[in-house]
Amino acid sequence: MSSTPTPTQTPNVLIRSPRIREIVYDVFGWVGLGLAAVVTADSFTEAFDVTAWTTPALQVFAVVGAGIGYVAQKNTPSLS
Repeated sequence: MSSTPTPTQTPNVLIRSPRIREIVYDVFGWVGLGLAAVVTADSFTEAFDVTAWTTPALQVFAVVGAGIGYVAQKNTPSLS
C-alpha cells in the first residue's frame, strides 16, 4: 500500500497555494535569468560597470530565494 502525500502534507512548502507558488517560482526564475544576463554583459564589456548593483542583488536573490523554498521547487505539488 502506497501513501502519496497531499499538498498539505508535503514538506518544504512555505507558500501553500500551488498557484501563488508557481507565480513566485516563475518570477524568481526570470529575475535570476535577468541578473545572470546583466552580470555576464558587465563582465564582457567596459562600456558600463554595474558590479556595485549586481553583487548585492545576487546576494539578496540567493538568500530570499532559498528562504522561500525556491531550491525545493521540484519537491512541491504541481498545479496539475
